[in-house]
Amino acid sequence: MAMTKRQFIFSGLVGLGAGIAGILTAERSFTPKKAQTDSLWPLALQTPTGLPVELKTFQSKPLLINFWATWCSPCIEEMPLLNQFYLKHSEHGANSFQLLGIAADKAESVAKFLKLMPVQFPIALAGFDGIALSRNLGNSAGGLPYSILIGGKGDILFAKEGQLTTNDLSTIDKLLSDSSG
Repeated sequence: MAMTKRQFIFSGLVGLGAGIAGILTAERSFTPKKAQTDSLWPLALQTPTGLPVELKTFQSKPLLINFWATWCSPCIEEMPLLNQFYLKHSEHGANSFQLLGIAADKAESVAKFLKLMPVQFPIALAGFDGIALSRNLGNSAGGLPYSILIGGKGDILFAKEGQLTTNDLSTIDKLLSDSSG
């Protein structure tokens, strides 16, 4: 049975509307919201040495969280770049910027890695739950590395699935400058 021109146009418009609705739904579901960061602050994780890290101590100041693992090659490659970025910003005082690495890994593996490649910023352990935590913060693919910049008011200023680059860190620099001024 052949479609009339009117039926053809109507079905095309219905398809277009469904596509737009799908895109808008996907955009809403994958865009991190402030409410997603609210669940972060009550958490307490441990360092590789077993000391507690209460995430609420990072609240109210800009915080870059980097989810990583020792078995993740891009994570390992970006670690020196993150450390340099942290050191650069720590010269401006601890109030301007914070960086927290959250390892989705075993304590023994992280401790061994940090002996070979020490970093100056704090590292917390989340085990495999780190992947779920990163998903709650907008990491739709659940891959590593995943980095997210949370502003002092809890809003998400930047998120990236994949390895950070110097261009990404320049963007973060600008966001930090804009949010402090």
